[in-house]
Amino acid sequence: MRIRTFLIIYAFLFLPLCMCSSSSTSQDYSRVIPATEKQINHIKEGLEEGFSISNEYAIKSNDFKKVNFVACNLNGPGVSDAVAVWAITGDPDEPGMIVCADHTAKEFSVYPLGSKTKAEISMADEGARIVEEYLRKKLYLK
Repeated sequence: MRIRTFLIIYAFLFLPLCMCSSSSTSQDYSRVIPATEKQINHIKEGLEEGFSISNEYAIKSNDFKKVNFVACNLNGPGVSDAVAVWAITGDPDEPGMIVCADHTAKEFSVYPLGSKTKAEISMADEGARIVEEYLRKKLYLK
C-alpha cells in the first residue's frame, strides 16, 4: 500500500516537472534585424531573371567575424514565397562577397553554394537557421 501511494504521489508531483524540463526552449530572435538596402540590392543583382525577393531579414553570424546571413522570400516563375538564405561578408552597409547558404538560394541565383567554397559556409553555421526560422515563423503568423 505504501509503495502504491508513493508511486501516485511521485507521478503527480515529479513527472510533470520532468516533462517541462525536457520541452524545447523558444529560439532567441533578438539579433534578427531587417536587412539593409545594400544587402538586398546585392542579392537582387544575382537573382535569375524573373525572380524577386521580399521580407528580407539579417543576422550577424557568431561563427564568422564579418558574415551576415540574410533570409528572404523568393518569388518568380513557379515559385511563391520560398525561403532562401544567403551569407554576405562585410558590414551590412558595405557588403562584400556573397554565397548561398542553402540550396534554394543556389537554385535561383548565380552565387556559388557556400559549402562548396573555401569559406565552407552553410546552414549549419550559427545564425543561418535562426534567421531562416524567424522568417518562416513571421510568415506563418501573418
